[in-house]
Amino acid sequence: MIIADTSILSTFARIQRLDLLFAVAETPSLHLPPAVQKEIKLGLQKGLQFLQPIIDALTAGTQFLPIALMDEEKRLIPTLPKALNAGEKEGIAICLNRTGNKFLTNDKRAHNFCIANNVLALDLKRILRQLWKAGHCSKDEVQKIMEDMERSEPGMVIKGKDEILR
Repeated sequence: MIIADTSILSTFARIQRLDLLFAVAETPSLHLPPAVQKEIKLGLQKGLQFLQPIIDALTAGTQFLPIALMDEEKRLIPTLPKALNAGEKEGIAICLNRTGNKFLTNDKRAHNFCIANNVLALDLKRILRQLWKAGHCSKDEVQKIMEDMERSEPGMVIKGKDEILR
């Protein structure tokens, strides 16, 4: 099962390329913990219309699927770093508690925690690199995707572009 947090969904939704997450994850669906669903709905209420396709797919039960927390995961959440937001904590708790899951995030602290705790995780840099390495996009397309991301998200700077395209 592939669990996604709000930050990575938002980054790809802003440029209308959510399809790339499914390609890299090699799955027809991504699972969203309750807090991620709530964060996406709140963003939509605040006028972030680019999140609408996620809500539509959640409502239809396609592509984006809700995942409920087990009791053990609920107990695990308060033990996770306070620097993580609710969606990241829930996603990581699911991955820690259930075997064989992967976590998609655009948050450096969440990704570092995953690495330190043996949680399979892909951050933005790895996702972008995998897009061309696996043949989903050309290097030129990935370069344009990075430019689109930086242009569409105020303050966003993708570090290590050379590394991504190497």
